[in-house]
Amino acid sequence: MSRKYKLISLSLGLCSTNLLLFPSLTLAQEKFVPTLPPPSNIPQSLPPAPTNNNLATEIPRGTFNSNEFMPPKSSSPAIYKDDALNPLNIYYLDTGDGVIINVERFFDFNTTGPIDAEGNIIMPIVGRINLKGLTLKEAEAKISNFLGTNYLQQKPKVNVVLAAPRSVKLTIVGEVSRPGFYNLATGISVNELLFAAGGSTRNADLRSIIVRRELPNQEIIERKIDIFTPLQTGQQLPTINFQGGDTIIVSKLEVGTDQDYNRDLIAKTSLVQQTIKVRLWNEAIGGIGVLNVPNGSTVLDILGNVGAANQQLVDINNIGLLRYDSEKGGVITQIIEGKRAIRGDISQNVVLQDEDVIIVGRTLLGKVINALNIITQPFQSLFSFVAFINTLENVFD
Repeated sequence: MSRKYKLISLSLGLCSTNLLLFPSLTLAQEKFVPTLPPPSNIPQSLPPAPTNNNLATEIPRGTFNSNEFMPPKSSSPAIYKDDALNPLNIYYLDTGDGVIINVERFFDFNTTGPIDAEGNIIMPIVGRINLKGLTLKEAEAKISNFLGTNYLQQKPKVNVVLAAPRSVKLTIVGEVSRPGFYNLATGISVNELLFAAGGSTRNADLRSIIVRRELPNQEIIERKIDIFTPLQTGQQLPTINFQGGDTIIVSKLEVGTDQDYNRDLIAKTSLVQQTIKVRLWNEAIGGIGVLNVPNGSTVLDILGNVGAANQQLVDINNIGLLRYDSEKGGVITQIIEGKRAIRGDISQNVVLQDEDVIIVGRTLLGKVINALNIITQPFQSLFSFVAFINTLENVFD
């Protein structure tokens, strides 16, 4: 075969290859496209997203003083609105997300897979394309523009679907039983999040749960969530799409703001610390017993735990309740009239808090109250109060 016929044959072969790849394009419109891999090499199912349970969650920067991790009283984030346009409900792609990319009419560009550690996903023909920090709509626009500029004559229709969201690595601080870093499942609700952290404490203000998030452009946004009001009115709790890097701050109930805040209602839900520790010091039996009881338990519930054999030794006419006041560093003392509590007087059947101390017996109660009156310095912490009670046990028993 002559050289002239060889060149003509080669040119026709290249044209045929391009027409097979992009049948919707005319021969004059086509750009050069490298040879495609066989369709069998395109993944048909989503591979598992890479996981690293040891990955530390970076705490986002706050909008107030960096030395103050908890928001000051002057901080007033915007109220969270439960709608799709809320910035907290906009999902940003990141490492570990599994996505499906579909390019209409040009299926050889389609792919399914995870976003790697550098924020890239590998597309056939194209190679790596970075999607980190983009919304699904932004990812669709970026891929469409890239294909239209480099491979096709016009921008194709691109659909990006989030098939396997990454796990949620976030920080929970404030009035919860177990503050810290958590690696949770995608789609977790507010109440499930509190439950994972051991529940809220007795001093938590569930009208003010602050969600702080750093956006891809390094802007910090904060929103305040109220879940107490829906509980009180029987409405549905707000939904929010928590994302990796979020910081959730459960605010403390401030003095003077608890007039309409029903702690006993909260104590009966799964949002609070599920068990509390109560100390029972019965003069007739001797020694302090430490009881782990369900949150929301009352004085009568505790007295019922002393056992049938010791019921006759409980002096229900001389019951004292000691409670540490963290605001004042002192101890609140209340005398309980057991008979009135048994008759149904709820003012005497007090709902207990974590680390409360119940003292049964006239003489013992008098000694403890006298010892407290001698103390001139406030207790520095709950730990110092508990240590003081244990010291009295060694002295009076």
